[in-house]
Amino acid sequence: MTGPVVTLDVVVRNPAKAPAVVVTLVVAGDRVEQRILQPSPEDPAVYRTQWTLVPRTQATSHADAIPLAGRGTFSVSAATA
Repeated sequence: MTGPVVTLDVVVRNPAKAPAVVVTLVVAGDRVEQRILQPSPEDPAVYRTQWTLVPRTQATSHADAIPLAGRGTFSVSAATA
């Protein structure tokens, strides 16, 4: 990855109102990040999180970002817990 920072704003709708949602980010097929989300205070059927992807050269300026190099793909999936 080269160039700007990419922020993924993930919004999961959970009409069943499960107590938690697990969201998984897979980057380039080999890096996996998972988060267990709680309902949003504004809407109990909505769960939110953000991931920030940055070029490896900019990783020190974004403490909680995921550093990447070169090209690749990513996917986001969700499941109720």
